[in-house]
Amino acid sequence: MLAALLLALPLPQETRPAPASAPAPRDPAVDDLIELAKRFQFPGGPEIEILDFEIRFDFVVRDEDGTHEFRARHLWRQPDRVLTTLDDDLTNVRTQSGFDGTTYWQKEAGKPTVRLEGREFRRDREEIDERIRLSADLAGAFSVPRLLARVRKLRRAPDQDRDGRKIAVLEGETDAFGPIRASEGEHVAIRLLFDSETGALLEAVASPLLEGEGAPAPERFLFEAPKEVAGVRVPHRIQVYEGDARSPRFMITIREVQVNPGTSDESFRP
Repeated sequence: MLAALLLALPLPQETRPAPASAPAPRDPAVDDLIELAKRFQFPGGPEIEILDFEIRFDFVVRDEDGTHEFRARHLWRQPDRVLTTLDDDLTNVRTQSGFDGTTYWQKEAGKPTVRLEGREFRRDREEIDERIRLSADLAGAFSVPRLLARVRKLRRAPDQDRDGRKIAVLEGETDAFGPIRASEGEHVAIRLLFDSETGALLEAVASPLLEGEGAPAPERFLFEAPKEVAGVRVPHRIQVYEGDARSPRFMITIREVQVNPGTSDESFRP
């Protein structure tokens, strides 16, 4: 109410509203690199919007308990439909879980479907929400221009030289990227590294802007083995490193991927 009253008051005669400031012009080198990345990622012509995808992949997780290997099938559709099937080769158990737009659910082979409602399933719902966010991040890696549209204060950083290979670098800030989820609404500084000759996205480094004790470590994503699928070059191997770790925490090897297969609502129901 107070704000509305203040806006309604007449300005003093000697006061004039300041002219609207024009957005700061973007460095042409940024646009040149985006265009190069776009030509690499969409070799068939125009940019393709990633509406949904289906991925079959091998998934390796390393933690304090050792190394765990799974085979997985993952479906995602904008904005929030997700279904993940995990086959644990060690226990020979298949587990499915997802969100169909209204219900979080989980099912283990041979057992009834569990609807993840109530306080006791809060962590399970959060894990599925994280998968939804990670899927959107992955869709961004499949479409660099759309990933960069989420980045604020986008700028070109000095090129790097790695073993004689020239690496182009973009920097900026964005909403939490990857598994970093220390607090609601967290933001990160992000660095995106490209092959300066081909425009291939090689790496993304997400560093939380949150500081102090308990802040999550930076995360580094390596995108490797790009192959063309339905007009899009998609990385078929992704490694995720935490902090200064020499070994990846997560390794994903994609065996098969479908881009925009047109999944139905029925595909995400238990």
